[in-house]
Amino acid sequence: MLRALGVEDGAVVFRRADGTRVPLHPLWLRERSREPDDFDPTSRQRLADPWRLDPALSVESVAVLACGRTEVRFSDGRAVRFELDRLEGEVDGTADALPPRQPWAAAGFRANEAAFADLAGPAAMAGYLERFLRRGHGLIRGCGTEPGTVLRVAGLFGPVRVTNFGTLYDVRVTEAPTDLAYTDLPLYAHTDNPYRRPIPGVQFLSCLVNEAEGGESTLADGFAVAESLRADDPAAFAALAAARIRYRYDGDGSVLEDVGRMVELAEDGTLERIRFSPRVEYVLPDTPDRLAAFYRARALFGARLGDPAFEIRFRLEPGDTLMFDNHRMTHGRAAFAAAGRRHLQGCYVEPDGLHSVYRVSRAAAG
Repeated sequence: MLRALGVEDGAVVFRRADGTRVPLHPLWLRERSREPDDFDPTSRQRLADPWRLDPALSVESVAVLACGRTEVRFSDGRAVRFELDRLEGEVDGTADALPPRQPWAAAGFRANEAAFADLAGPAAMAGYLERFLRRGHGLIRGCGTEPGTVLRVAGLFGPVRVTNFGTLYDVRVTEAPTDLAYTDLPLYAHTDNPYRRPIPGVQFLSCLVNEAEGGESTLADGFAVAESLRADDPAAFAALAAARIRYRYDGDGSVLEDVGRMVELAEDGTLERIRFSPRVEYVLPDTPDRLAAFYRARALFGARLGDPAFEIRFRLEPGDTLMFDNHRMTHGRAAFAAAGRRHLQGCYVEPDGLHSVYRVSRAAAG
């Protein structure tokens, strides 16, 4: 727990349990006031505009209160009380933080399963979503096999996103397929919709019927594959993170296009997203040596995504709903016999909806 010590140069100085000193700017602190005239507890929004505060605002005194609280008196005469635990979460970046991702290879794969009925309870939902956020996947059983089931399941995790494919889409063999997913052909590891802005974040696939021989579903953690490449072949990893690629969908009357990178990094160099969809990606013109480096790296990356060391295979049964992080996981399927019926329905939910459900469920579960 943080403990208020006093005022130094107009700033409150806190000390952690390990003795680390944490100076806080007066305005940073004041903006976090939850006093009744500063903060509405129903909407959980500020009542006061922080930009109106005097930039020269300072702290005059600090008083330690009971129950882990402190009172800070500012130079404009206001006295504001703060909970030290909440401030510590803000300082350390742990307030409402999401679980860290845990890349996995096939040997370290751990299933994340839940029964649909159990997810009505906040503790079960929070636990399931914590595992999902760490591992990037989940399988919900007992969802039902009625058409539209996928919308009922996905709706637990946020608003369903409508695309040119509709609110949901049917994955089954059709006579004039507008997408290779609507055939009995195998689908190699890929991410969905890399040509969209924004790219759908969480994908759902509900199995209504599966009487076909073959058609096993596949998953691989693209982050684990990318990190393995960064460790084994830094030049190849750098080429994937540098080459600009045009992703384009031109079908069913829609033309969708975006330019991005196969491996996208955050400012600190950590992985933010992968886009791997060989049938709709076209690298932009570049120098021959840079293109040669990219083509070599793409071959390595693509081969590893389908390597049994990284890819797992499983069969979806009627009533199952698979969900996965489309910014991180690649998915696919084996070929199947067209003589047997196989019918899945899919849809998408944005990550922020799922993150909200996780935070609300975790708070409700205590």
